[in-house]
Amino acid sequence: PWSSDQIANISVLSKLLGGGSSFSAGGPGKGTYSRLYQYVLAEYNETKFAHAYQIMYSDSGLFGVVGSVSKGKEYELSNLLANALVGLKHLDEEEVARSKLQLKAGVATNLENRSIATDDFGRQILAYNKRFSPQELYAMIDKVDLKSLQKTVNRLFQSPLTVVAQGETRNVPAYGSISSALTK
Repeated sequence: PWSSDQIANISVLSKLLGGGSSFSAGGPGKGTYSRLYQYVLAEYNETKFAHAYQIMYSDSGLFGVVGSVSKGKEYELSNLLANALVGLKHLDEEEVARSKLQLKAGVATNLENRSIATDDFGRQILAYNKRFSPQELYAMIDKVDLKSLQKTVNRLFQSPLTVVAQGETRNVPAYGSISSALTK
């Protein structure tokens, strides 16, 4: 099951990977320091968008990356996204601290949006049978450090890989190729 410590760790990793779209204008809060922005969107012009995501339940969850690319460039994007995931094995204090601050700012901002706050409340009740206060969420985020993140990353890489491709898939690497790329 996903413990509350894992919620914070997964959320920090998701913020660290971040993402955006090719039409993002940049600026404060646009994720231009995130790894997916720097190493996928800014480096590979064929990418339309790339994002990290997480879905958590009381007994399982998903963590991954998703992207869209121009037709015929699926192989390249798959490799870039796999490399971004592999890069989680090498974290530094500065980007972790930045990701933690972004996550805390996101929590505070989401409290101002009634529909997001209501959705989050429902998800917490369904998954954990309780609602975390903002102070509890901030405290969980503050506890995240390199050591706890490394444990979470190791656990993620021990989980079976799921690959989903939609649209033109001829150029998407085979499952085995993507899986072996993640064991670098």
